[in-house]
Amino acid sequence: MRVWLLALLAIIVAAPSAQRSNQPRVRSATGDALDRYVGGDYDGAIGQLTYLGGFSTVDADEWIRKGSASEADRRRLIAASLALEVTAAKDTWPTTLIEWACEGFRLAGPPTPNEALWMRASVALAEGDGMWAILSPTAHLGHALLRFPDDPHFKLARAFVADTVASQPAVTTGTTQTDQTPVALDRLAARMSEAPAGTDARRAALDSVAAELEPLVSDPVVGAEAHLRLGDLQLRLGRADRAAEEFRRADAAASSKDPFVSYLARLFLAWTDARAGRIDDAERGYRSALEVVPRARSATTLLSALLVMNGKLAEAEQVTAAFLASPETPADDPWRQYPRGDFRAYLTLLTQLREAMKQ
Repeated sequence: MRVWLLALLAIIVAAPSAQRSNQPRVRSATGDALDRYVGGDYDGAIGQLTYLGGFSTVDADEWIRKGSASEADRRRLIAASLALEVTAAKDTWPTTLIEWACEGFRLAGPPTPNEALWMRASVALAEGDGMWAILSPTAHLGHALLRFPDDPHFKLARAFVADTVASQPAVTTGTTQTDQTPVALDRLAARMSEAPAGTDARRAALDSVAAELEPLVSDPVVGAEAHLRLGDLQLRLGRADRAAEEFRRADAAASSKDPFVSYLARLFLAWTDARAGRIDDAERGYRSALEVVPRARSATTLLSALLVMNGKLAEAEQVTAAFLASPETPADDPWRQYPRGDFRAYLTLLTQLREAMKQ
């Protein structure tokens, strides 16, 4: 009797378990979002994981494995791209998603062009959000450099991050501080006028950054911006003549191909001329910057201030009135994006990632 009761009890306990095992597994939110993302419903997929759930790396790994061997690289790129977009949509950075995607690429094998594209987009996003810890040489940016040691974008990013970290707290980043023109101009003045730059330790750090930038000025891809940032450094180190030469070279290298660099090179050179008392040169410089990016706030305001300080009130009023009277929205000021590294390219890179996912 006792044996019979134990056997019956075992059957009763096991029955519900057997019944549950026949039921289909509940679909994960991450897997569902990835399918939506593949189908082109980008906003829906991002919103589902940002507001209604969370990105599960475990479920994402499972989703990648569900594809055939020939699809693995593409599905990995899709999952990594959605993880990046979910990260961008959040107020605080879940760095684990970026680290998970980065590790997935490394474990998959040799580096690929699509991985380089994703790496650049992720680094650009981190620069824009001021995530300096993940951009350290021992973290995500270091991984990008190990995978792509010859990529000039990552070399320039390393110099940009080193400059920003060495310049803190005098130079800070963030959209809050760059959205308002008076604050932006205060930051421009503070950045430029601290030459010679601070303590011996800071000067040594900035000299080290300059040494990183110098080999990049001849690069056909990032050379113009390397000239611009090297000039910025030289100006803060009190070497105005060398800085002015770098700004001229940046403008020449950028030409019409890169209005971001050309505008800032002219703006910085005009500011340098104004500080040295070359008023006419400064005025021409600010006006030439506005030819590149019409109605940009920083050049408009600096030009107006220069004219007022030199008794040209009627011309200052004309410049200000033209700015205020135009029905067009002012162009996005490159000065606002300058402290955010490569972030200005993030949306373009994201578009390229979405195109790569379709192949």
